[in-house]
Amino acid sequence: MRENESAEHTSELEECLWDAHDVAKFLSLSRSWVYRAVEAGTIPCIRIGSAVRFDPQTIKAWVRGEKGGKVISLPGCKP
Repeated sequence: MRENESAEHTSELEECLWDAHDVAKFLSLSRSWVYRAVEAGTIPCIRIGSAVRFDPQTIKAWVRGEKGGKVISLPGCKP
């Protein structure tokens, strides 16, 4: 990949939702920690059915203490 292609790819990833693996990697913690934080309601997340996803910008703001964030369940999804 050329430098501008690499930057473009990184930008595209920023627009996608993260999964628990991505959040764990970003925080340098385990996936099990991420899942426990989700269940405790201490980390902002989006529930899509049984799946849990995370908005990268919200997670980064949460780490900086800028906004609390909360669990979002999409309509028709069980919390």
